[in-house]
Amino acid sequence: MGNPSLLYRSVKSIENEGVSTFLHKGRRYISERLVEFYYLNMHTSSADNVLEPNYYYFGHPKCATNWIRSFLYHLCLRKGINYEVHGGDRSKVFSSRRFESTFNLYVNSLPEHIEQLDKNSKGFRMIRDPRDLLISAYFSWKNSHYHNAKRQVEIRELLQRCSMEEGLIFLMKDFDSFKAMKGWYLTERPGIRMVKYEDLLADSHREFRALLDHLDISVSEEIFESCLAKSSFTAMTGKRSKGVENKHSHYRKGVSGDWINYMPRESEPYARFLELHGQLMTELGYE
Repeated sequence: MGNPSLLYRSVKSIENEGVSTFLHKGRRYISERLVEFYYLNMHTSSADNVLEPNYYYFGHPKCATNWIRSFLYHLCLRKGINYEVHGGDRSKVFSSRRFESTFNLYVNSLPEHIEQLDKNSKGFRMIRDPRDLLISAYFSWKNSHYHNAKRQVEIRELLQRCSMEEGLIFLMKDFDSFKAMKGWYLTERPGIRMVKYEDLLADSHREFRALLDHLDISVSEEIFESCLAKSSFTAMTGKRSKGVENKHSHYRKGVSGDWINYMPRESEPYARFLELHGQLMTELGYE
């Protein structure tokens, strides 16, 4: 089965998030294409600082991938950097190779993706508390994620007919992100910075600035604030603030620590989670 049709995706978006949010997304899409056309055709130089030939982002599903993609998309437009997505949804790709530098986004990354790079390569890896990742994945697969494969349809049907506890236990055994997040060893990769979703949420201005400093990408405060605003939770949802939940939206809540509301420490799913992924939590620095 191919990708869902535009009509199908539009209907599901209206069902899940309402007409006003759907129209907001349409206006945002048109605005972004116009801005993209302007910068790709009018960009003259990146001479305000010397750029690396390649930058790298290593992400995992349900680890703020769309937030990071949006920020980097606007950054690359303004700085004159090619933006190339590897894996996942390839919308918003302008890898025309008209610029000297390219930001490579591995949105479903694996340890082997980093092993093939030069040891001096610059980039970052985004991680998130695996417990929050599980809760986010549960609502996404049950309600909002576009399914374009038989297996995805089967999982959605299963989650919709079983209890949440049963669904969480099923997903924690079957969700590929947990496997993909294991086995990353960055001690010999000083150019690859580890970024936690929770830190980014707590102070996005500070963390994104620190990230750009690490990458040696200089931007004016005006451009930086513009990139932050265009990729904010409110901008991406149309109206909602962080913490205001919509269980049928792909951008459900935008907070950290929400796992405790759905998987208490005394619950069976939590005990099973520790059995399966306790080592991963330690490896990533969560408890």
